[in-house]
Amino acid sequence: GSTPFAPRPGPRIDTLRPRLDSRIDTLLPRPGLPDRHPASRPWLEDRHPSARPTRGSTPSALAPDSRIDTLADSILRIETFIGAETLPGATPKWRRGATVPGTVAGSVETREDGRAAPGVLFVVATPIGNLGDLSPRAVETLRGVRHLACEDTRVTRKLVTRFELGARLVSHHEHNEAERTDFLIGRLRAGEAVALVCDAGTPLLSDPGYRLVRAARLAGIPVRAAPGPSAVTAALSVSGLPTDCFTFLGFPPPRRGAARRRFLDRAAAAPGSLVLFESARRLAALLRDLAERLGEREASLSREMTKRFEENRFGRLSALAAQVEAEAMRGEITLVVGPAPRRRGKGRERLEPA
Repeated sequence: GSTPFAPRPGPRIDTLRPRLDSRIDTLLPRPGLPDRHPASRPWLEDRHPSARPTRGSTPSALAPDSRIDTLADSILRIETFIGAETLPGATPKWRRGATVPGTVAGSVETREDGRAAPGVLFVVATPIGNLGDLSPRAVETLRGVRHLACEDTRVTRKLVTRFELGARLVSHHEHNEAERTDFLIGRLRAGEAVALVCDAGTPLLSDPGYRLVRAARLAGIPVRAAPGPSAVTAALSVSGLPTDCFTFLGFPPPRRGAARRRFLDRAAAAPGSLVLFESARRLAALLRDLAERLGEREASLSREMTKRFEENRFGRLSALAAQVEAEAMRGEITLVVGPAPRRRGKGRERLEPA
């Protein structure tokens, strides 16, 4: 009877047992577990019969074993974080209003009165082509959230598989953004951590997410960034064009008309360099329109960045348009257009690049 938008319970500790079994076998060379940790013993005895004391044995009075303590603390963090039952006999730190060490801050917090504190919305940048560009901090953040809001679940599932993420995927795109925002804000109010990603690069840059981030801000929910790959900054860094001032314009209107003319007028009036996205099949037309409206500016064309067949070209707008028209180019393009030349010196007509 559940609907696609109804919250589902998160994964329980059962999903993590195979991974923990090998650790437990390593740390427990004997069949009986001495009474070294008041919280770990009931959990291990309940879920791992090999850890139960043998008949006639008595608890050992030895000092606590740091390895057992480390294991129990790890299990405690996992259980309290993913919403499973806490270890019997333990009083986890997050019940006293603090964050459990080793977990994503804000994901398992409660107020002093015992009510759930708002969760944290993490805006996480993902690779633009090479999965190796995902930072360790981004991986840690994605492993520590309950819900993962993504543009296309099929694309993001590659990350989930590669980095063994356990978050629930929630589709979040331009067609359902309003609906999903209400659901995700509800989860954040309940104290659950949510990560926002896009198919590639940094969210909100020509991608969905503005509505969710703004709603979280207005609701007083913390929003934190896990910065990383971005096609905008990557293309700028290799363009050889001025980067001290630039304007990001995103995708231009695909069809020629009033909207496209307004877009070109805005590009002509913008100071500094320009950064645009465009598909390969519409790139030649865009370069021609830019050359006609902006003049023969220098430009850098980046295709398939960080991938095997990465390509970067540099030249005047009309020259790049001629090259693109003569070839069958594929993929999405990041285009950087240099600033308009400016006059230097009183009375001089010589034009120099900014």
